[in-house]
Amino acid sequence: MAFRGASFLAIWNDIEGITPTEYDAWLTHEHMIERVGVPGFLRGRRYIALDEGPHRYFNCYETRDAAVMTSAAYLERLNNPTPLTQRVMPCLTNFMRMGCRTVGTAGQQVGGALATVRFRAPVDRVERAGQSLCDALVMNTVVTACHLGTPEASVAAASTRERELRPAAARESTDDHVLLVESANGLALREHLGAIVTALHAQVAEASDVQSRTYGLSYLIEPAGG
Repeated sequence: MAFRGASFLAIWNDIEGITPTEYDAWLTHEHMIERVGVPGFLRGRRYIALDEGPHRYFNCYETRDAAVMTSAAYLERLNNPTPLTQRVMPCLTNFMRMGCRTVGTAGQQVGGALATVRFRAPVDRVERAGQSLCDALVMNTVVTACHLGTPEASVAAASTRERELRPAAARESTDDHVLLVESANGLALREHLGAIVTALHAQVAEASDVQSRTYGLSYLIEPAGG
């Protein structure tokens, strides 16, 4: 299946004060390995934007359920950052983090491209429309899978050492919902973003402050032995 578990952690950011090579090395050889080593983290995905603009980097962790993101094992990691994490965290600019409960998912294939579509709307309306929206989107031949998440306030409320290390403007979002749309073709996905947003408004008429960005998959990582 394209998506695992009943929740996910979504993170957008840029970098300043470190090179892309340093950032890549931290994520690849330490940070994401550490994260998927936490019980209940089922898979991590790393993406890089296909065009210029804010939020060049996007990471997504699929988790068993939302409780994993406030579990003792995960909080232990957040409160004991490695020396390299202590060096990198203050360099993560335009940082936004969302712990989400999955309210809709459809499709079987993991795509090499992904669009993130953030928006605001009443939670109950998003919950009611979640599965029907995902089902409608995968009817588009460009789309391989899509997933819709609503924010889990308990995740944003946790005060941790890693949170203290991030820039003051870093954001833990509890206001946005996020639609993740996967495709085999990043260019085609960008061309279809207008149709995707139209489908969103058809299912969630109250959707506002819609922001989208298209990314290419850098890699997937799963727990050792998983």
